[in-house]
Amino acid sequence: MARMPRLKLPDRESWYHISAYVAEYVGKYPLAQKGAREKLLEIIRHYVEVYFCCLAGYCILGNHYHSILKFEKERSVPREELKRRAYILYPSRQDRARVDRWTDEEWERFRTRLFDVSELMRNIQTQFAKWFNATFERSGHFWGERFHSVCLESGRAVLDCMLYVDLNPVRAGLVQRPQDWRWSSIRARLDGQGAEFGLMPMSRLLPWLDEERALSDYRIRLLYRGASPGSRSRARIPKHILDQELRRGYEPGAYLVKRGHFSRGVALGGKDWIESIISQAMGNKEGESARQPTLQSGGDYSLRAQRTALPRPDG
Repeated sequence: MARMPRLKLPDRESWYHISAYVAEYVGKYPLAQKGAREKLLEIIRHYVEVYFCCLAGYCILGNHYHSILKFEKERSVPREELKRRAYILYPSRQDRARVDRWTDEEWERFRTRLFDVSELMRNIQTQFAKWFNATFERSGHFWGERFHSVCLESGRAVLDCMLYVDLNPVRAGLVQRPQDWRWSSIRARLDGQGAEFGLMPMSRLLPWLDEERALSDYRIRLLYRGASPGSRSRARIPKHILDQELRRGYEPGAYLVKRGHFSRGVALGGKDWIESIISQAMGNKEGESARQPTLQSGGDYSLRAQRTALPRPDG
């Protein structure tokens, strides 16, 4: 069966929720090996510095990880800036000498590449797999399937998805407080290491607040979401912990159950935005019923994955 081409939006500023799983059977957690999570985060941070994107959130568990990325709109870039990024990507003296001999055509291919989420993920996935196999004397494919990406409308959809990602360890019963999970963006932010870990300032996601208040606002939202009742098979933040930490209230959410539209859809956002994505992808043709946006809990709409192709190939 032909796989669906990945939905990408290079003609605009675009957000993606990325998730990827390892090629292991149930009960095996390769990413829990000593140093593996730290190395994966190091690799993500390195390549985010090269590509025209920002890291807004992440969570690394035992057999999969999540990241939320914002890509800039594709545009022309001065040669000096391209060279600076190429030198980060190719740090050896030999590689830099080769870069210096690139033709105009090669520079143009490199420029285009730096706006492509598939190219970024190819670098991340390949580099980590090589490191893991060499470190733990393993061979064969490390990742079980191609990474999954969901396009997010800016604003509410991004914030909701970040809450979902940061609550993954709570939902899995690994911790009672989201910030207790070492390998998550909320831990880095509350430890004052957001900038060190290359994270986008929270005030860019909540622009009506300064950084300190934006982080406090997000933390409260996260606690309320995590304390809401979920399915019997999913854990939540205990009430006594919520009572200890909360100082002001927000309407509770419910990200204690698995929400397929965050990880297995194609796009998530407002209905008008989703319909504009469908129109663009289908060449302004009227879509079939399977391509209509679906209302999800909380007011977001999602576009689910299709077996028929949206006309944009991926790498």
